[in-house]
Amino acid sequence: MSRQYKTKTSLTENYFYNLIYQVCTFLPLLIITPYLSRVLGAEKIGIYSFTSSILSYFILFGCLGINLYGQREIAAFQHNIEKRSKIFYELVFLKTIFIFISTLVFIITCCRDPIYSVYYKILTIQLIFNIFDISWFYQGIEDFKTIAFQNLIIKILLTASVFIFVRSSDSLIIYFAIMVLINSFSWLLLWFNLNKYLVKVNLKELNLFKHLKDALMIFIPQIAIQIYTVLDKTMLGWILNDMREVGYYEQSQKLIHICLMIITSFGTVMVPRISNLHAENKEEELNQRIVKSFNVVSFIAFPMCFGLMAITSNFVPWFFGIDFLPTINLISILCFLFLAIGFNNITGIQYAISTNNQHKFTVSVLIGAIVNAILNLILIPIFKSSGAALASVIAETIIFIIQIFYFKKTFNFKSIFMTNIKYCYYSIIMFVFIFLIGKILPINIISTLIQILCGIIIYLLMLVLTKDQFLIEIFNKFKIKFIHSK
Repeated sequence: MSRQYKTKTSLTENYFYNLIYQVCTFLPLLIITPYLSRVLGAEKIGIYSFTSSILSYFILFGCLGINLYGQREIAAFQHNIEKRSKIFYELVFLKTIFIFISTLVFIITCCRDPIYSVYYKILTIQLIFNIFDISWFYQGIEDFKTIAFQNLIIKILLTASVFIFVRSSDSLIIYFAIMVLINSFSWLLLWFNLNKYLVKVNLKELNLFKHLKDALMIFIPQIAIQIYTVLDKTMLGWILNDMREVGYYEQSQKLIHICLMIITSFGTVMVPRISNLHAENKEEELNQRIVKSFNVVSFIAFPMCFGLMAITSNFVPWFFGIDFLPTINLISILCFLFLAIGFNNITGIQYAISTNNQHKFTVSVLIGAIVNAILNLILIPIFKSSGAALASVIAETIIFIIQIFYFKKTFNFKSIFMTNIKYCYYSIIMFVFIFLIGKILPINIISTLIQILCGIIIYLLMLVLTKDQFLIEIFNKFKIKFIHSK
């Protein structure tokens, strides 16, 4: 009889642990970003962003879609330790082969660059050590606690290292080394608790390449995703040859992604659960969870979008510094990614990938990638980094519209939007109040905190006054947990 592994962790707990993981990933960036903005400056940050964007293409090829594919496959067999052990070793060995090929090409092509070769040589280490990134396995078995707390230790180390060793604009190489070594070490740590989730397998029975076709089906849309998430930085560097503009875009995107993790954390914990429901043919429950995802994302994304837009003028000068004032316009545009990415994450990652509809996901992101690349060519020469930001928002929106078309017979999108449009209205009202508050307050951290606090109070007050059912449901869940904890 197969040894069984059954997760007892609820979605709420998984969301909490994955949120810790994401916070541990981005909070150090939030802490060190103001410091690095002043110490390194826009140009040096732009160099790191540009070269890292080049590296990401090689990491993408080396991973070959295995990270997302592996999470789905492990989730489907999370209760069968023999099968998931076999899948794990097959995917790790397959990934090793392609990382090795990718590394050779990277060394031949990029490490000979006359300007940035020293940085590419350092980044080679990160490319190689990507073999050991098995976070997809823990996500597949829904063990978000392990990766959350190990990541906490690593990020504390990262933050301390930056403040201790990066002391001037001449410390860019040191910053590269710190980022590469910390990331590599964090992946190695994931292997220490692995034995309790796996059993020994016969290496002769492994069939690595049986996964190749399905992994490639996920790899193709990931190429497209990479185009409209990373190509912006690459094209900014190539077209404008101005690393300051890349630096502005990097810092703006960094802030947006820090906020986005609140939304995408929920999506991450939903993927293995939905994959498992699909494998067990529980389609009705699966669809209910997707509808619930729209409620959650709308509840969070609308106030985040309009709230950040309202505080940007007060926030940027004291956080990034005067050198980064151009990011005010960038952040105001990129705020709409909370909505576009939040929604297409549901229809694309949570539903399409988890239910083996990746071909529809592939078509949508390929079209989005083509649109983004074309818009980059048109808008970047005119509007510089703001053009790249606008292209990203339009591309993500188009992807979601296409996915609505594909799944309109599965979900009643009109009903979903009519149910959640109220969060947009509440957020616009909140925006007006905190924007006006920002106009009468001085530019400093206290003013920004006052704006955020007022925004939260105004938004929650409107939810309470209208007796919002989703807020009541959340309150009741916490009430039950509190009673049971006594």
